[in-house]
Amino acid sequence: MAWSPEDSLVIGISSRALFRLDEEDRIYNDQGTLAFIEYERSHEADLPEPGVAFPLVEALLKLNDKLPTSGQPAIEIVIISKNHPDCGIRIRRALRHYKLNIRRAVFTGGQQNLPYLKAFKVDLFLSKEEPAVKEAIAFCKVWPRLYYFFYSLQPTREKQPVHPAITGRIRDPFSQRPQ
Repeated sequence: MAWSPEDSLVIGISSRALFRLDEEDRIYNDQGTLAFIEYERSHEADLPEPGVAFPLVEALLKLNDKLPTSGQPAIEIVIISKNHPDCGIRIRRALRHYKLNIRRAVFTGGQQNLPYLKAFKVDLFLSKEEPAVKEAIAFCKVWPRLYYFFYSLQPTREKQPVHPAITGRIRDPFSQRPQ
């Protein structure tokens, strides 16, 4: 039987929560898209460091080895990023390097990423950006499948564990979902 997103808990994550891309974000905001693309192309071989949500994602993906499923992942992580597609090259290399089994990703080049939450059938969205989470919460009113949100994935101090605050509707993601 073929795998379907309905068979898994699908977690969407921004690339900036998964990897440390602060310098890239600064270049994009201060110098614009062309400078960002040039930076990405000149740093293709440089792997980004793990970001604030990396340990959580790593642990969630390891659960797939422990949870009894019929060959399909119980948890799937999907990168849903407003970054330019040129950033995707480095992200894919980093996924291979860190051995993260993330199969699906979208890089919108600054365009709205909320429609992709629905397209990828995301149940939970992780971001370290407060505006992105607020947009997802507002989107939840239009699309009731999205149940969980991690609101502020910000470590309290360097090398400290993340203490996420949860907001949004809380519901068992494996229970009957509205379509």
